[in-house]
Amino acid sequence: MSVDFKGKEYRIKKKGGLLTLNLSWKEIMNISEIKGLESLNELQVLNLSYNSIFEIEGLETLKNLVELHLDSNRIVEIKGLEALKKLKFLNLAANSITEIEGLDTLTNLEKLHLESNNIEIIKGLDTLENLRTLRLEGNMIAKVESFQNKENLTHFLFDKNPLYDRIKRVFRGMTPQNLKEFIQKSNEEIEEEEKLITKTARYQYNTSTSSGCCNTCLVILCIIIVAITAIILFVLGLLDDVILGILENL
Repeated sequence: MSVDFKGKEYRIKKKGGLLTLNLSWKEIMNISEIKGLESLNELQVLNLSYNSIFEIEGLETLKNLVELHLDSNRIVEIKGLEALKKLKFLNLAANSITEIEGLDTLTNLEKLHLESNNIEIIKGLDTLENLRTLRLEGNMIAKVESFQNKENLTHFLFDKNPLYDRIKRVFRGMTPQNLKEFIQKSNEEIEEEEKLITKTARYQYNTSTSSGCCNTCLVILCIIIVAITAIILFVLGLLDDVILGILENL
């Protein structure tokens, strides 16, 4: 089994027990340019990474795919994947995707890579109950719309996002598990907890500052008392000398 792209033949190979077609680094702009791809009904792994693909298209007949690699392309929208219900690994990293969508039917998905895109909101993932790995780092995420049914999620990367930076700044000591549980809350709950913790932190700061001021004042007072005592003793010493001098003259 093989396909043709720009007059060159590319054969399917068996790797790791899976029927695999590797078309990475081929300067592909349109998937439709790959002749014969639609007939590869038994194909299990398709690698189209490091090309110049703008649109996900022409994959509807590849219903036995378990891995699809479309990372490092120019894709702006997640679509055309509804029929690929056997997918377990989908790699869409390093594209220009702005929204998480079009994944509702991929309920067998276990690994999803969406890092290094332009995503602003976490949503569209609630049906992916079997998801174990989710990579969202390096996006523009500032809000959570929905993030439910993630009991199986064990590998969650979310750093280099505005929301992550905000959470880490306020909730120090956040572990990956805490982060997953925290993200599952609504945006309103996040804001409420942020306000509560910020208020508590301010109170603790003011208390410690007041306490520090009191301690400083006490130290200064002690220094003043010691200084006054020293002056008094010095003056008394002078008076003793004067009195003794007078008595000697008499």
